Amino acid sequence: MRVGRPPAGASVLTVRVSRDGGRTYSAPAALAVPHTDPEPVDLPAQIRAVHWPPCRCPQHRAAADLSPVRS
Repeated sequence: MRVGRPPAGASVLTVRVSRDGGRTYSAPAALAVPHTDPEPVDLPAQIRAVHWPPCRCPQHRAAADLSPVRS
């Protein structure tokens, strides 16, 4: 990334790294990714298109009769 301001509409990721458990950090490193022509995203359709595994929380296990078998 050039020194100065990132391009308009760019996403900027800034990272600082610690190699001693958080006592000290490196200088920030930044990467700007310009978005020239954003595409419309239909997020709900993308979420519905994914095959999600069944929920394993106690409430949903009981509802789906997936409770662990106790001997």
